[in-house]
Amino acid sequence: MAEYISGSEGAFVHRMNETAKRLGMTAEYENSHGAHVHYLTARSQATLVREFIHRFPQILDYTSLTGVSFNGKWYPNTNKLLPGLDYAYDGVDGFKTGTITAAGYCLSATAVKNGRRIISVVMKSSNDKARHTDSAALLDYGFALLEYQSPFDDVAYHWCREEVAALKDLGVELHTDGDTFRPDDQVTRAEFTAMLYTALEQKNALPQAPEGVEEPLFADVEGTWAADYIHQAARLGLVAGTDENTFAPDRPITRQEMMTIIGRCLDLPDENGLGFADDGDIAFWALEAAARTSAAGLFQGGSGNALMPLATSTRAEAATVLSRVVEMLEQ
Repeated sequence: MAEYISGSEGAFVHRMNETAKRLGMTAEYENSHGAHVHYLTARSQATLVREFIHRFPQILDYTSLTGVSFNGKWYPNTNKLLPGLDYAYDGVDGFKTGTITAAGYCLSATAVKNGRRIISVVMKSSNDKARHTDSAALLDYGFALLEYQSPFDDVAYHWCREEVAALKDLGVELHTDGDTFRPDDQVTRAEFTAMLYTALEQKNALPQAPEGVEEPLFADVEGTWAADYIHQAARLGLVAGTDENTFAPDRPITRQEMMTIIGRCLDLPDENGLGFADDGDIAFWALEAAARTSAAGLFQGGSGNALMPLATSTRAEAATVLSRVVEMLEQ
């Protein structure tokens, strides 16, 4: 077929690679049949399947067949996700399998539910069962994402989506812009204070105000959206200003400031979770809170076993920490 179309297999392979580039694929085809090694990423294989179905939708009339009879012999489809076969998956109508020693057991599968199509690609499976069960798991994950109703457009596929949704359902003040959560923006001192205060309020976990303590009046929060939250949190001793009259509400909050504030809210065990490569960067006033909050799993180290006490956090990271606080309060 390659020789008929392009005159030679080499010319056809050149055409294959040019087509792959045009489709934005990462691929280096070496032959027209795939029985010897060439290079192709899983994402590129999915791109190819999507383009094939888009341009030639009639291919699904063939990939959906569970088998064909030829010269009196029945040839079963090796895609066993099809209806009636060993690993039948609702909505599957293709696409292809492949197995060679270098690539292992491979399966590109596609299914439709409620008018939405998902394509999964599994490569280098160790056996026939694994490539089918792994494909089913990927399809399950894909359809679950499609069904997930995100409270904000920009977290629908973000890693923090479940934490943000839980906080919203709880009634936490997230300081959003309509349908936008802005998960990758830095969280400010005002935003974190409002989120924490309302989370504690909803869980009936606000502490009693210390006797004889007057509510601070920070000059730089008057008239701002978070003024009430900041003043109430300060009156309860949860937050403090950068000096007697200043709170710096719009300044990004550091991780050690978050640790200290949370340490004031929770009765955490006197345990030491420190032992990070950058323990020496923790301010003296934050040491006890850092030790207790890290021991409780509220804060964890990152790359190079670093706690990063001086680093600022994103709104997504703040939501995740507060979700852990809420879970702890529910225990």
